[in-house]
Amino acid sequence: MSASDRLGIHGDGAAPTAPRFVVPILIVWTLFVWAQRLFNIWTDDALTATGKLGRTSYVALFVVLAIVVAATWFRRRRGARWWLLLLAAWTIVFWAVRGVQIAFADHSGAFIVVHTVLAMVSILLATAAATLASPTV
Repeated sequence: MSASDRLGIHGDGAAPTAPRFVVPILIVWTLFVWAQRLFNIWTDDALTATGKLGRTSYVALFVVLAIVVAATWFRRRRGARWWLLLLAAWTIVFWAVRGVQIAFADHSGAFIVVHTVLAMVSILLATAAATLASPTV
């Protein structure tokens, strides 16, 4: 595979795709963000057990999807693109909804800025990875 292919640059006039290294970055980023969130949930004394379990459910979905993408993508298993697309879609939808909720809720400016950056990086990585999941790639 040439350097151009690895970087998603095509000389045939096809639209450029994201570099292949976007997928491992998305996986690591997802696991980093959501492992930290899981820690925050379970060390928050203000949350009830029900609150902790409820919040853990969407975190678990991110973690499971990232692990499945890693297991299928790097082994080039059948269905890898669909798992990647599912992780990317879930990431984009989650942060689009949650980002708006956070922005308009009663949070400190620093909290809003941090979560806006988390959302933007997550959406950017997910969008780039989704181009690799496209059946035309």
